Amino acid sequence: MREGEDEADLEDEEQAENPEEEEEEDESGDDGVDHDELILGGVVDVVIGLARAMGNEFTPYFQQIAPHLVVYTNDNHPKSDRSMALGSIAEVFAACTALIPRFFNEYFALIEKNSNT
Repeated sequence: MREGEDEADLEDEEQAENPEEEEEEDESGDDGVDHDELILGGVVDVVIGLARAMGNEFTPYFQQIAPHLVVYTNDNHPKSDRSMALGSIAEVFAACTALIPRFFNEYFALIEKNSNT
């Protein structure tokens, strides 16, 4: 060791010289996390946050986003995704009440379809 260096500095230098080793560790240490679910959760949080911040002005944006959320209510998606999508639509309705008359019948049909989950 050189003067003024500690072991942490040496480890950083070794990782910079061998980036492939770090990638292998990241891939094998996955912890079983479903990355798609994390992404969906993040997107849902953003959509809800925007709806709360914009109120009824969020209506035209939700009209574009809603079909993409509805996809996650299909039977081929996990129960957690379906619940998250339905819940996010409900949260948007609570923040943006102008959407309720336009989308209520479609949303109610989704609730009925997924009521057994």
